[in-house]
Amino acid sequence: MLRMMRKAAENLKGTDKTMKRTIQGTLAVLLVFAMLCPLTALAGQAVPIAPAPEPDDKYDDFDDWDDWDDPYWYGDEAIWEYWGFDSADEFAEWYVERWIGDNAEDFIRWAEYGAYIDISEEEYQALEEAWAKAQENIKKLRMEKLEELGGTPGIINIRYNSDFIKFTGAVPEIKDGTTFAPAKPFFEALGAKVAFDNAAKELTAEFDGWSVSLVMGQDTMNVTSTGTEDGEESDRDEEFFIYDEPYIKNGASYLPVGAVAKALGIDVYWDNIYKTVVLINRSEVIAGIDKDFSIMNRLLGMSLSTDAQDGVYKTVIGMMLSITQFDSLDGDTTLEAEADITIISDGKNFSFKGAADLSGIIDLYIADLEKYAEYYDKEELEEMIAQYNMLRKITAELIFNYDEDTLYIKAPALSGFIPELPANTWISVGNVGQYLWLLGLDEAMEGLSVGAAAGGTSMGEIIYSEFSYFSYEWYRNQIFIYENIIDSAGYNKALIGDDKFVKAGDGYRLSISLKDMTEAAEEFGEYLYMSMFDLDITIKTDGDVITGCTGGVVWREGYYYITQYKCEFDVSPAGVYVYYEVHEKNEMVVCVEINMTTGESDQPVPAGPPAGDKVIAIEELLPEDIWGFDPGGPVMPLAGAAA
Repeated sequence: MLRMMRKAAENLKGTDKTMKRTIQGTLAVLLVFAMLCPLTALAGQAVPIAPAPEPDDKYDDFDDWDDWDDPYWYGDEAIWEYWGFDSADEFAEWYVERWIGDNAEDFIRWAEYGAYIDISEEEYQALEEAWAKAQENIKKLRMEKLEELGGTPGIINIRYNSDFIKFTGAVPEIKDGTTFAPAKPFFEALGAKVAFDNAAKELTAEFDGWSVSLVMGQDTMNVTSTGTEDGEESDRDEEFFIYDEPYIKNGASYLPVGAVAKALGIDVYWDNIYKTVVLINRSEVIAGIDKDFSIMNRLLGMSLSTDAQDGVYKTVIGMMLSITQFDSLDGDTTLEAEADITIISDGKNFSFKGAADLSGIIDLYIADLEKYAEYYDKEELEEMIAQYNMLRKITAELIFNYDEDTLYIKAPALSGFIPELPANTWISVGNVGQYLWLLGLDEAMEGLSVGAAAGGTSMGEIIYSEFSYFSYEWYRNQIFIYENIIDSAGYNKALIGDDKFVKAGDGYRLSISLKDMTEAAEEFGEYLYMSMFDLDITIKTDGDVITGCTGGVVWREGYYYITQYKCEFDVSPAGVYVYYEVHEKNEMVVCVEINMTTGESDQPVPAGPPAGDKVIAIEELLPEDIWGFDPGGPVMPLAGAAA
């Protein structure tokens, strides 16, 4: 959770400082809210208390992004002096070894970005030369690491969870951008027995209670149950489109790895540096993690009703935000904003109505614009102020129709920014799954539609989702996803695993101190930016059923600027109360208060906008080629150069 908050703050480095803190606080409370209350439609995906990034060595002390705007960070010093080296060459050699990428231009760009100082011509040349000289050594180190993990240098590797699939004779190959692998060792690594019908050219892989069959030259795959599946009665007969046709080469049958694995429910990643397809059995990994978090999972899965999935539920949320800026000369200034949200969900469909009064925040923005009015064209300034004023009091409505895969959006303020959108008109977005997949918001939408009706999630799902996403989007070394997930599970177990809870009356109590955090961080090679941490939670139970959770947490971060975070909460099946505070020493305090109630509703989820309301398709408002594909076409496979 802390890592997520810090990442949100990093993304705001160019924002006005006051607004950066405001947004940071708002994001942070929503993340806390997500962790404590997965039973609501806003919960989406909860986030665990996670460690800060691991430092590579002493030079990473400069990674406290909260202090990026300290004047100390600017000056005429060279980049290598800034990082504490004696010369540009010494810095370049160190940075090349540290860098995990495979592109010289990116390497140099990130070296500059890391210090916020322009690289000189001398330093740029030194970096280029160091990069060129280090290539052979980097390749050697990578091959050694690949062998250490169990991979085979010189071929396309496939890693399934923690193990590399071993191939003898026939090996995987890339054909037209898709990785194909010999089918027999592939399926055997997944636990199947493989048979091949030469006459029909059909390959069959028998699992526990179900089987997979592929015919060479056909782009479909059949999955069929054989009476029982994983020990339970099953009646399953599905056909999957796998995009690329299996084929026979030198007596071995080859299959498209990515499409087949995805059809089997396995997550697929492509590591371009190590030329490895990474396969993670999500359900298997999550189940393994969840064995150590039964108490947390019962808390996260606390439902609002024993029959929640069959009903319609209404969630009402009220939010208050206040920002106080300290001024010892002219007096403190306090700005306020508030929002009210109503969500109705049946587990598949949902409707959302929200209203917010942002006048205090808008006043801050406008005052900032007027302060620097000399830098704007007069007409441009007036237009910006007019647009901000339109956002003082905003309303928004969403309706998601699951069966039609259509989202309807109505936000009157949008008309002021989109000339083609008539006032009080709904926007319809068809084939929602395609758009959400493209924008990376598919899991968030699933959280909204399931939300209150389905209950929570699990620690295994939280940890898996966080690290699989970050590894894929940012770290670029997907080959280490499994290790990242398992290490995170170990770190969280050391803090909030079952053995860390103590029995307290009819419930449990969990206390975590800075000492506990530090010991766990040292054990798992993590690094803390905290100078204080104190968490105390009491979980109420009725037999094996968790009925509520109360408590609070407070921690401090920073060295030059001290920031204290505080959260108090009370969660029960009837509702949630959360108070969140970000206090920056001698500068400002941001407070967010959330009240939420959820209960059964006799009001059905609307299937669409009311009869007679105007509706316009999103395609009429956007350029035709904005997505780079036809949004009405078939669902696209996940990105991955050779997966």
